[in-house]
Amino acid sequence: MNRLANEAAAITKELGDVIFIGALATHIYTKSGRDSQDLDFVTKEQLSDDQLLSKGYKKSITGKQPWFSPRGIKIDIYTSDIPGVPFDWIVKNSGKFPVGKKGSIRVLGLESLIIAKHKAARDQDIEDLRSIAQRKLGEIDWNLVRQITGDQFMTDNIRRDMKLLST
Repeated sequence: MNRLANEAAAITKELGDVIFIGALATHIYTKSGRDSQDLDFVTKEQLSDDQLLSKGYKKSITGKQPWFSPRGIKIDIYTSDIPGVPFDWIVKNSGKFPVGKKGSIRVLGLESLIIAKHKAARDQDIEDLRSIAQRKLGEIDWNLVRQITGDQFMTDNIRRDMKLLST
C-alpha cells in the first residue's frame, strides 16, 4: 500500500487538491486493509481530458474510460457525490495525512468513508468496513454520521452493522 500512498502524493502534486477515497483511505485509517491496484479520488473542480493529457495522464480506450497516472496506476476520478455522501460533505469531512518524508495527501473523513462503503456494500467494501470496525469503532462520531446521512434510521443501521463487523 505504500506504493499507492506514494502515488497518491505524486498525483496530489500534479493535480492539486484531490481527496482520496476507497482502499487507500481505509488503509490510512487502519494501517491495514486489502491490497488494491488502483486509486479513487474526488476533485473539487472538473479536470478536462486535455488537462490530464498535458500532465502525462493516459486514457484507456476500453471499458468505462478509466485513466492511468503517468506512472501507469489506474485511477478513478469523481467530481460529484459518492454513494451516500454529498459533495459538500466529501470536502468538509476530509483531512490531510503525511506520506513519506515531505508529502501529504487529503483523505475522505472516516465517517464519510464508512457511509460510502456501507452504501456500496460490495464484497471489498464489507472487507474494508470490517477492518475499520475492528480498529476504529470507538473513534466514530455517530452524530457526524447522522449529519451526513440526514437519516437517523440509516445511521442506526450503519452503527449496528459496524458493531457486528467489529467482532
